[in-house]
Amino acid sequence: MAVRIRLTRIGRKDAPFYRIGAYDSRAPRNGKCLEFLGWYNPCNGDEDNQLRVKLERVQHWLSVGALPTHKTGILLKKAGVVLHKPKAAKAKKEKAAKPKGKKAKKQKKS
Repeated sequence: MAVRIRLTRIGRKDAPFYRIGAYDSRAPRNGKCLEFLGWYNPCNGDEDNQLRVKLERVQHWLSVGALPTHKTGILLKKAGVVLHKPKAAKAKKEKAAKPKGKKAKKQKKS
């Protein structure tokens, strides 16, 4: 089962309020949550009370392979959670390490 860490909107009209939770990736936006991990209130002007996250539980879900959505990843970084870079970034570094130019073309021909 693929797990995503994402936001669920529970606020009223023109006053958004979000819960951060671990969800099955196939579940709808406001569907059943595996575990609530915190909340985010963008309307609160006080930055200290804008975001609350259970850091230990988030680290647990990340360690078992859960992936945060883009916005949730930004919020988790703001809360102090260390996110791992995807493995695709390593492949790009390997491609960059290959020599370029005339010498590289000669090596390919031989």
